[in-house]
Amino acid sequence: MKFLIICFLSFIISKTIYSQTGENEWVAPKSADNLLNPLAGLQPTSEAKALYQSNCLPCHGDKGKGDGPIGASLDPRPYNLTKKKVDNETDGSMFWRITNGHQSMPTFKNTLSSMQRWQIVIFIRLLEQQADEEAKCKQKK
Repeated sequence: MKFLIICFLSFIISKTIYSQTGENEWVAPKSADNLLNPLAGLQPTSEAKALYQSNCLPCHGDKGKGDGPIGASLDPRPYNLTKKKVDNETDGSMFWRITNGHQSMPTFKNTLSSMQRWQIVIFIRLLEQQADEEAKCKQKK
């Protein structure tokens, strides 16, 4: 009986934590917005790039568009990290997602240090900037 109660409570808590608002939407809790990025304003390092390449690229692709070699086989598909929705997300929210994972997105809290996860956030911001620049160049043509 205790096992069933624990399972039920775990289910309820996980639904609350992940704040699902739609079938494939995944919203971090508001408290994540308060997490301050200790690397804010810095450019990504070669270590940040290497961390992205080894942990994120297989699913999200080299440009972060959700088109990595493994991504096509996942359900739900990896998110396009260059969309405006991600651009409008706080660093804390993105860090929370990387830390906790959800559905086909693995959790990295036990495999990457806090600083490594922040480095990935900074690298994703660079991918967003590159996608914006690419879009502006296409508009000029």
